[in-house]
Amino acid sequence: ALNRSKSKAIILAHHGAVCVGSDYDDAFKVASTLEDVCEKYIADRCSEVSGKAIDTLLSVKDYIASVFTSDSGYKAEKEFTPFDSERNGDTMSIFADGKEPVKIDIKSGAKVGGGEIPESADLHLAIYKKREDVNFIHHSHNEYVKSISKQGKKMKPLLDDFAQLIGPTVKCAVFDTNATLKSAKKVTKALGNKNAVLLKDNGAICVAGTKYDAEAIEIVMDKGCKTLVGANLYSGVKAINAIEANLMRIIYKMKYSKKAGK
Repeated sequence: ALNRSKSKAIILAHHGAVCVGSDYDDAFKVASTLEDVCEKYIADRCSEVSGKAIDTLLSVKDYIASVFTSDSGYKAEKEFTPFDSERNGDTMSIFADGKEPVKIDIKSGAKVGGGEIPESADLHLAIYKKREDVNFIHHSHNEYVKSISKQGKKMKPLLDDFAQLIGPTVKCAVFDTNATLKSAKKVTKALGNKNAVLLKDNGAICVAGTKYDAEAIEIVMDKGCKTLVGANLYSGVKAINAIEANLMRIIYKMKYSKKAGK
């Protein structure tokens, strides 16, 4: 494709772009310019669809969120403070910025040290009890992930790395702070064996064996949500075929994920 054009960049279906240059700085400039052009392309499309003056991807995000959450049957869920947690043997430490960490026994749910138990503690405990492979839980609350969580719908992968690292689908479930035990079980069931689950109106829970991997899951989740924001403006955008997405996930877990520790 590069040989057939005069461009210094090609777009890869479901995978971003390849940008070339005479040296690192030149190639990076091409990539940066391509990102700017793509953002303007999406913003212009949003202006065309909405009839409003929209010039940034964040404004596109706000428009998409307003459109997809305006249905009469939509029920907004209470927002709650996002907490991260880490498993340490039979206990977990749950913490948030500016708050004292709390140490909780995973089996009994009893506090064994620290400050006040947060309202999302039952959710973290339920995941640790169900998933022995999970040692770190990160609650992603960034703008794009939160915007997609407001749609209350299951996500399908538009990008290869989303299918590989997270799973062939990401479900959306409600965590009700007035019924934490019951709703924690529902969220854990929606998570299944995947690495992320959307919390309606509250972003997403990203899980992994280490803090580093959980943060990587958030990066891929954020990118996937940004991609979905743009895709919502266009007809004919298709998610990766379910069979291919499952195959990508299997191959990644069996082969490529093992290389991180080598």
